[in-house]
Amino acid sequence: MATDVKFRVIDVRPTDGWRVALITPNGLSLEPMPGWLVQEEVEYDDHTLEDTGLTGFRQIVASVCVDGDLQPIDDVGGFWLVIGPGQLEPTPDEVAKETDRRRRALERSQS
Repeated sequence: MATDVKFRVIDVRPTDGWRVALITPNGLSLEPMPGWLVQEEVEYDDHTLEDTGLTGFRQIVASVCVDGDLQPIDDVGGFWLVIGPGQLEPTPDEVAKETDRRRRALERSQS
């Protein structure tokens, strides 16, 4: 039996005033972060897709709301950073540097 792993959300810890910064083709996008997702890793059968057991590993990840559903931030393209309450937004210079860093990394990966 071949197995693989996936994460499933077991709890949501709401946040207030947290945001996520995304770098999009249109520049910086700041989105509210509704909560931290507590996820557990589950093994599943590649053929039946049924859960076969827990690995014992848990992680806590940032979330963003997409079409009314909470999604782990790593499922959303362009993630850059999490901004906590009271933290300043990235400056235009910081956004330009990050955008350039991503462009160069993409160019290297394609050569």
